[in-house]
Formats: sequence, structure tokens, C-alpha cells
Amino acid sequence: MSGSYTPTAPTDLRAEIRYRDDGKYTMYGISLRWKIGENGPDQGAWPPPPDWEEGNAPYPRVYEVWLNDELRQTVFLYWSAWNWMQSNSHWVDLGDVEPEGLFHVKIRAKAGDQFTPFTNVVTIGPERICVCKWAVRQPRRRAPRPSASAGADPRHGTANHPRSRAGAAIRDLDPSRICAEARRVNTSTDWHEVVPGAAR
Repeated sequence: MSGSYTPTAPTDLRAEIRYRDDGKYTMYGISLRWKIGENGPDQGAWPPPPDWEEGNAPYPRVYEVWLNDELRQTVFLYWSAWNWMQSNSHWVDLGDVEPEGLFHVKIRAKAGDQFTPFTNVVTIGPERICVCKWAVRQPRRRAPRPSASAGADPRHGTANHPRSRAGAAIRDLDPSRICAEARRVNTSTDWHEVVPGAAR
């Protein structure tokens, strides 16, 4: 891939309200998908996008999520070499109470030292809550890595602003009840491998 490639702005934003039910906790949120580079919101599990380059596609990693014209989150995305859907998707936590009213959602990416233009604005409301749950992947049960050179295989990303609850629970050892519960039910000590609904 040419070194002159410049990260493009995200476009074709899709958004819908979903919920997660992880045992005794139910969490509502907004599921986001967008187009970045040659990776679109309808990209399937195979084949990879033409510019994927085994996970080295120069897609932006830092995004801002805006709800109702206010900055809601600044997000840093990680992705595995084998999962291109992690490079153009995000979950916005809305809490454990069924949301009311309309949400106007847009995102933009950081390319270099500045942000790209915003995507299209998507308007969603509670009447469009999906009847299906968000798919939650359970943490992997594995032996400790034999060496630092073995390399990380992170799941996705984290909100930098406001501080990710996953980071607070696992990395910062937040003493709150729900964070203690997240540490109890998760086998990994890496904050980015927390079951999403267990640490919010």
C-alpha cells in the first residue's frame, strides 16, 4: 500500500438503539457502524475490505461521537488483524433505563492533528429499539502469554472521554460494586477484553 495514503473521513453512518442483557444487568445503547476507507457498514465477515492489509489499513483510530450536538465520547479504536468490523463500529452506552426521546447522532475522526468533517446525522428514538440483543462475546479463557513479544489481540476500543468504565474497573481497580462484579466475572486482566455489559 502506498505511503501517500491519507486517512479518509467516515461517511454513511448507521445507528440504532439496542440493548444488552448480561444476566442481572440490562444496558441500553446506540450501535454505530460507518464507512471508512473501503470498509463499509454492510461489509460482511468475508472477504476483507480491499484495503484491509491484514489489519494495517490506515483507518483513523480516534473518533468523536456527538449526540444532540454535544460531544458524548472521544473513542480510541483497536482492532484485530482478522476482524475489520471492529475498525468501523462502536457502542454508545445509554445506561440501564430504557431511553426516551430522540437522539441525533454524528461522528467525526481525527486525522493527523485535526478532525475530519462530520458524517451524516442519524436521528433515532426508542420506537426503533431492536428486538434482538446486541451480541456479546465472552472473554477468552487462556493461559498467560509466554512473552511480551507474543503480541496483544485486543477486542475493540475504549472511550477516552468520559473515562471508560472498563478501564476504571479492570485497569484502575475502581472499588464500586459494579466494577468489583466486572472483575469477578471476567477472566482477563486486560481492560479491553472486559465483557461490555459487565463494566459500564
